[in-house]
Formats: sequence, C-alpha cells, structure tokens
Amino acid sequence: MSGTGPGGDGPLIVPPLTDFTTAVSAASGGDLLDLGAHFVRRLADPEQLLARAERLDTGRGTSADALRALFARAAADALRRGRADRAALRATGMALRLAGDADPALTLAVDDLELRDGTTESAPATDTAARRTRLFGPEVELALRWAGDRTVRVLVDTDQQLPAALALVRALGPARVTLCGRFAWEHRAVLGQLPSAAGARFDPAVPARTVRPGWLPGTEDVRWVTVPGERTPGAPWLGWLDVVDAAASADGHWACCRGLTVTVARLDSWETAVGARGGRADLAALCARLRPGTPLAVELLVGAPGTDAKDAAAAVALIADGPGPAPGCGRSSRGCGRSGCPGRPAAGGPRRAGTGCRCASGRVRSTICRAGRTSTRRAPWPPPNARPRSTPCWAT
Repeated sequence: MSGTGPGGDGPLIVPPLTDFTTAVSAASGGDLLDLGAHFVRRLADPEQLLARAERLDTGRGTSADALRALFARAAADALRRGRADRAALRATGMALRLAGDADPALTLAVDDLELRDGTTESAPATDTAARRTRLFGPEVELALRWAGDRTVRVLVDTDQQLPAALALVRALGPARVTLCGRFAWEHRAVLGQLPSAAGARFDPAVPARTVRPGWLPGTEDVRWVTVPGERTPGAPWLGWLDVVDAAASADGHWACCRGLTVTVARLDSWETAVGARGGRADLAALCARLRPGTPLAVELLVGAPGTDAKDAAAAVALIADGPGPAPGCGRSSRGCGRSGCPGRPAAGGPRRAGTGCRCASGRVRSTICRAGRTSTRRAPWPPPNARPRSTPCWAT
C-alpha cells in the first residue's frame, strides 16, 4: 500500500494534457518541469505539422489522408501567427488529434483524452493505456534526465493526465515519486493499488495556477480558480465555479474578478439557479456584483435529476432575455475573459460571453470551460464537488 503525507516542496513535474493556457506555480525556489507545455510545443510545432502533411499527402494515400494533410497545413498556418486566440486553440486541438490518430492506446483533443480500449473511468484500463501509448516518449525521457536521482512530485489534477502521469511514475520508479494534486489525492486509495504506481506516496497539495501571458489582455498575473479557496484577497483572478459557490463569495472578491464561468444544473428563473450539488443561488444578484465589462458565461448541466431537454431549452431562452450572459453556440464562445472573447458588453452589466451545455450523466455536449474551450468529458451525477470535471468511478 502506498504512503500518504506531505511531499514537501521538492522538484515538481507537470504531466501533459493539463490546461496549456495556464501555468503551474512552483513553491518558492522550487524546480518545475512543465511537460504539458513541452508536449503542446512539440506536437503543435508548425514545421512538424507541415512535415506530417507531406507524409500524408503523397498522392497514393486515401481521401482521409488527404483531408488530414489539409488540416495539418491549416493548423500550421494558424500557429505560425503566434497569437493566443481561438484560432490557435483550434489549431492546437487539430495537432493533438492528428498525433493521436496513429497511437495504439489513446486519442486526443484540445481538452480531452480517450482510451481506445475502455475509459479513464476504469483504473486498470488507464494503466494499460499508459503502458501501450507512444505519445509521451520524449517527455518521459526529458523527465528522466531532469530528475536525475532526485525524489520528485508529479501533479495530477485531472483524469486526462493519468496515462502520462502513470508512464512517468513507472519510468522514474514509484518509490521516489509523490503524486500531488486534487485528483490524485481524491483517488489515492485506487491509484496506489495500480501496478504502475504501487509504492508511490500521495500529497494533498494543489499548486497554484496562473493564466499564461497572451491569453488575457494586459500584463498582470491572474490566478486561475476552480474552488473558492484558491483566491487570494486583493489579487486578480478568473475561473470556473459552481453557481452556489460563486454567489456565496464575499463582496471583496468581485473587484478582482477578471472573468467567470458558472455551472448551473437548472435555471427556472434568474433568482433560482440550481447548482451542481442541488443548492440554490440568485444568479441575477451575482451578475449585479460583477464589474461592468467582466466576461461571464453559464454552463448548463443537461440530464440532472428532475430535468429534461425542455428545461435546458427554457434555461437557454431565459439566459437570452436576462441580465447576464447571452447564449452562444458553446464551441465558439469563451466565458473566461481570455484573448479573443466574442462577448459583447451588456448595458451596465457584465460582458455577455456565452452559454454551454454539459450532459450530467454521459458524454458532454458543447461545454464552455477553461480557456474558452469545449469539453467532451464524462461526468457522473451528482458531481462530488464544485469543479465541473470528470471524476472516474474506477470501474474494473
């Protein structure tokens, strides 16, 4: 059985497939290796994409190969501009998808990962995929050189990071790895029993995240927040919160808010928004507390107990006529205030940044999430906390 307890402030490794528009902050004076950023730079390199297009577009391939070559060239053109905008997000997503097409174990998207055999809701299937995938080889080699003989921490905040994290633990040796982060700590009992992680330690520490330069206007450091306790009084922040948690925030936090997406399970009126855990909140009052021009988006959980498609449609119509965010198509809207936000200012109110819908009991549909992306993540009902992300049941 693996151990638990504080892992200290030792060297920290961030595995691939975390939010690449945010950066993890190392402890004061601590070493950090961001393999997530390295992974995205490697796969979304315009020259590599053009080389992939040349290999695919030989004149002897299939129509699917020709289409992939076309997409690779288009992604390379978008990424060459060097802008942090929606085009870059889509191009990066295409680069990840193309890289996953040939992998025997995993397929990728800009904000998701799927197993070819099984799902990340199954711990054994995830461990098997971590052994079979060829996607993370260069990152694992870099981690081995960087770590040397040191004991390191590996951050796991989401299930999408698990295959890469398990590959790292296996290569480094579980005995000198501490898995930290919210997801790793919540599922430490099951993760510690996997062959790849047996003997690893676990730490509840959740390192802070900030938005990377370029994804927000201005030059200030902005904290990315997914639970209320991550905010620092007086410091700028933006994030994604359950509507009940957001509505309960102290007045002093709103002057520092740079953008917000709230998760709502049901919306019968602006004064009676229901959050992911069943609590109620006044969304109209929340809108009034935001500074004028602050981007706001609403994520609707579709399929919550006692709701149906008509309830979701009525909620979207209500949002369209209400004082807050205008409904959007989900896939082109961003609600966090990041660069390229298409939201328009509402008179005397927050900037209207869009609405997305997420299925609470199955595959996600058109979800606005961090970095203004859409999500295709599985989410059981009810979500165990305010953070709208996948939480595996670890079925065998």
